[in-house]
Amino acid sequence: MKDILIYDGECGICSALAVWAQKNSDGNIEIFPYQNFDFDASEIDLQVAEKSAVFFSGKRNKFYKNARSIFETLKRIRLPYKILGYVFGNTFFSILFYPLYRVVAKYRRWISVKLGYNACKIG
Repeated sequence: MKDILIYDGECGICSALAVWAQKNSDGNIEIFPYQNFDFDASEIDLQVAEKSAVFFSGKRNKFYKNARSIFETLKRIRLPYKILGYVFGNTFFSILFYPLYRVVAKYRRWISVKLGYNACKIG
């Protein structure tokens, strides 16, 4: 089973990062906006995906969310980003980055507009 990244397709930042991840991956990640994902056919919870990026590791049959989902995605992307994923992808760093992830998630509408992306409907 492939790895899966689920993100908010209505968020400009999330969408831009998902496109970037797709371009830099080796095709080993399936990337879906949660608005187009079939939750009935998976173990991934819709309520979780609405609030956070979710990464499902098919090899490990394990879910990651928040900052950890970003680092798990980086592990599956080409160098040099892969190195960042392994360095920061452990539990300790993920806990440290969690507050930053929450701040960006909270202000993603404002950040999207400032960066010139489509504004999030949620915000």
